[in-house]
Amino acid sequence: MNGGGHPGIIEFFGERPKAIFTTRNGKQESTVALVLEYAEGGELFSYLQKGSCDPTICRAYFLELLSAVRYMHEQGVCHRDLKP
Repeated sequence: MNGGGHPGIIEFFGERPKAIFTTRNGKQESTVALVLEYAEGGELFSYLQKGSCDPTICRAYFLELLSAVRYMHEQGVCHRDLKP
């Protein structure tokens, strides 16, 4: 599913089944990498952890999240977990 149908869902461009990465100990390993649209601004969770979110802004983020989940459900998509 691509996110193009809803502004609160990032777009999925595809996957790279044999992406190579280097672990912290310098060993190279292969994994599946998902290619997603760039989400500017970082993670919402990190922003909210700072404790400086005005309640009005927090409510707006929550309503955007609910709208995106509703859209996914309308498209027949279920999810395992949600990440703000």
